[in-house]
Amino acid sequence: MAAHPQNHKVIYAALAGNLLYYLLLTAAVHLVGIAPASLIVGVLPVTVTLMGRGDHGAVPLSRLGWPLAMVMAGIACINIDVFTHDAGNSLPLASRLIGVLCATCALACWTWYSVDNARYLKRNPHFNSGEYYGQQEPERGLTESLKLITLHALHRDNMQRLFHAKYGARWTNPDVDPSTTLENGFAIDHALEETARERSKTADANSLIRLVKAVQLFSVRDRIPQMKARFLFLPVSTDLLMDPAYVARGVKELEAAGLKVETHLIESDGGHLAGLGEIAKAADVIRRFLQT
Repeated sequence: MAAHPQNHKVIYAALAGNLLYYLLLTAAVHLVGIAPASLIVGVLPVTVTLMGRGDHGAVPLSRLGWPLAMVMAGIACINIDVFTHDAGNSLPLASRLIGVLCATCALACWTWYSVDNARYLKRNPHFNSGEYYGQQEPERGLTESLKLITLHALHRDNMQRLFHAKYGARWTNPDVDPSTTLENGFAIDHALEETARERSKTADANSLIRLVKAVQLFSVRDRIPQMKARFLFLPVSTDLLMDPAYVARGVKELEAAGLKVETHLIESDGGHLAGLGEIAKAADVIRRFLQT
């Protein structure tokens, strides 16, 4: 039986957006370092915008001239520094050039995956463009879900630092007595609500539900006897989603199976998102792990 064309589409997307992307990114970090690799891949919002400039609702290219020029100038400055200074980097120039090429190819992979996947969802009748089979889109439920995800992805100390100075204990409408209406809540709640509502406009509720289910069902415990790789865990001290205590439990299981495991705790009040935004704090640990 011939494979369905949609199956090929899913396979290509998985290869480009996940397997190939991470292989190239890992090679780039190993060859040229975290800073240049992160900077190149960080251009993703620009490349996605450029690739999707012909789609409905795209920003006109004429408005992106100066931002693109600044991005390119930043990349040039960083990479000139990489290739003219050997601070702690004994790799030859050719290896570093290959590293930059790997990072660029990783950027290309994820750019294609992101744009093509968005277009595919719009074309695919099974997703109904968010219509949910003729019924009203569950915007309210999706908004509340994304609001809770935001709260859990951050930590209370980080929320205090980011939002308290701006909103404090103010009400959304200071001219209306909050005891007379349920609609007038705290300004900080209103800000989180609006952020989640904007995210819900580009999110798919079915996708979120299936993602949550996949996380709940996923387990590698039965595969531990076949594992041979080394492991590096980088938990964040205030992570509420992947609590460091859970990480410690997993480390014990892997070590009990005779596997080599390293752990480095990232100290931050940024919660789960600090695992991305403050990953540079573990740069030396990652570099040493990859080089041994």
